Amino acid sequence: MDLSRLYIGIDTGGTNCRMALGDKRGGILHSGNYESVHYSQVGRDAFSGYISGVILEFCDGINLSLESITGICIGAAGARNDTDKEGIKEDISEKLTYHNIVVESDTAIAYEDAFGKGEGLLLICGTGSVLFGRLKGKNIRMGGWGKLLGDTGSSYSISLNVLKELTKHIDETEEACLLEEKLETGFGINRNNILAEIYHKNFNIHSLAPLIIELAAKGDGMCRMAVNREAEGLTHLLNSFVKKHAGEKKIQIAFSGSVIENDNYFSNKLIRDIKEKFGNTFIIKEERVNTLKGAIKTAINKFSK
Repeated sequence: MDLSRLYIGIDTGGTNCRMALGDKRGGILHSGNYESVHYSQVGRDAFSGYISGVILEFCDGINLSLESITGICIGAAGARNDTDKEGIKEDISEKLTYHNIVVESDTAIAYEDAFGKGEGLLLICGTGSVLFGRLKGKNIRMGGWGKLLGDTGSSYSISLNVLKELTKHIDETEEACLLEEKLETGFGINRNNILAEIYHKNFNIHSLAPLIIELAAKGDGMCRMAVNREAEGLTHLLNSFVKKHAGEKKIQIAFSGSVIENDNYFSNKLIRDIKEKFGNTFIIKEERVNTLKGAIKTAINKFSK
């Protein structure tokens, strides 16, 4: 094991906050999971303070001093523009008195692991969703409009649209459906308190997505209809990409994010739909995207010299 150069990679968003220690070849030596924090939800001060604390906790846990780290990359969901990234970097550098820090979006670190400097498309479906790619030397970004304007295929969009269908069911009948029963037992939500939970108690709507996808796989009509609709929305997004950017060249596409990076009903449905609609236009990359490796690679690229 070569410990002459060590790097820290961080991936944080609405679902997870993960951190890893890597070597100069990009291999992961140690990793940890922490409470999630989303930059656009908590703001710069709170975000920088939390991440600084997590970095120190991570290092203390493995008896590692910051002075022995060559560089740190923070992949922050919601940090899209250079002003955001530079501000986070300055704040954390000041708090830690450590300066070899680079801040990138969660999209950028995922792309780094999937394609590096090469061409390809990355479809991310986590708490939010976005289609990001590099083609003919230019970056392409489509979707990713946020939960209010539309993050099709995200855990938030899936969950919100199922809840909307559930309210229709509640209006139509006194008989509880399967989803209602699961919400009661798993989340303590029922038709009597759903308004209070959603509007006043800041319930994490996106947290319902794994349950919804599981019920869709088991044939639940309400959940399956909603999940199918979200998959159709993503193929529409890819169709928009084809109209605007694609030529005759085949394009590699990789999946990332908690909703589609694993083998489940939603990801399988999406893959089938892509193959049926687009034929060989897209080559689906089978290797799973590792955002922590992407963050470590980004730190290596920035600070290895």
